[in-house]
Amino acid sequence: MKSRIILIFFLIFITVTGCELEVKNIKLPDFQQKLVINSFISPYDTISFVSIYSNERVFGELNDSESLGNLSVTISNGQKEISLKDIDGRFIFRREDMTVEEGSTYQLKVTSDKGLSAEATCTVPVKRELYPEADTVRELSKYEWMPDVYFINTNIYITDPAGEANFYSFYLKELEYYPGNFYTSQVGSEKQEIINDIGKDGERILAYAGSVTEPSAECDSAFMISYILQTDKAYFTYHYSLENYSGGEEPFKEIYPAYSNIEGGLGIFASYVVDSLVIRLK
Repeated sequence: MKSRIILIFFLIFITVTGCELEVKNIKLPDFQQKLVINSFISPYDTISFVSIYSNERVFGELNDSESLGNLSVTISNGQKEISLKDIDGRFIFRREDMTVEEGSTYQLKVTSDKGLSAEATCTVPVKRELYPEADTVRELSKYEWMPDVYFINTNIYITDPAGEANFYSFYLKELEYYPGNFYTSQVGSEKQEIINDIGKDGERILAYAGSVTEPSAECDSAFMISYILQTDKAYFTYHYSLENYSGGEEPFKEIYPAYSNIEGGLGIFASYVVDSLVIRLK
């Protein structure tokens, strides 16, 4: 019986190992290095950043990183062009170097002495009146294993400007002040909520909903701040594509997995304007 069991295991081993094939002379796709650019500009930023790195390999020696070479980065508003400064691996420009204005178009160009180049343009949205409103409801939650807790549920509404395509991004923060200290935290999901006005043109739109625990008695005062970004289409499309991306943590590889508006490279160059609504909780 024992010898029969050994024979069965031997046959299984032979069968499994016999299915293995050794493949030779396979030519992997050539790696095409590209510049990856990530930049969002707004009139409300005192400093604007442009991050630049290389795409990564998906075949061959995956740990091999490619040098970008020496980079030259410029931005133009059609009348003036400036060179960006490299600060700790990111390229920056300040308001005094070039102002970012609503309705203006900007062109970003990146070149490398390795022969790489990429460019993109974006037009900053014009800030519209959105008439933001907030509805808050105090709700009691009872638990068997802990004391009752009151929550403050908040719905943020905006009125969409009619007759044009609009794109938005929202997020909420809570700010609590205590004697000698204060705390700030994100409300709800860590990701920004993004929407457009397709099918909602000119309507009152529920933009965002969030809930926070009622501030404690030790809290001097508390506020919920709703940040409302009016964005260009590229900003919206990029973040929407990331929500549906399923290829891992790094969205820019050799194979194109996410929205990009960079000519000659990968990445995103987009813009936004900001509005906000402050809600006093205590």
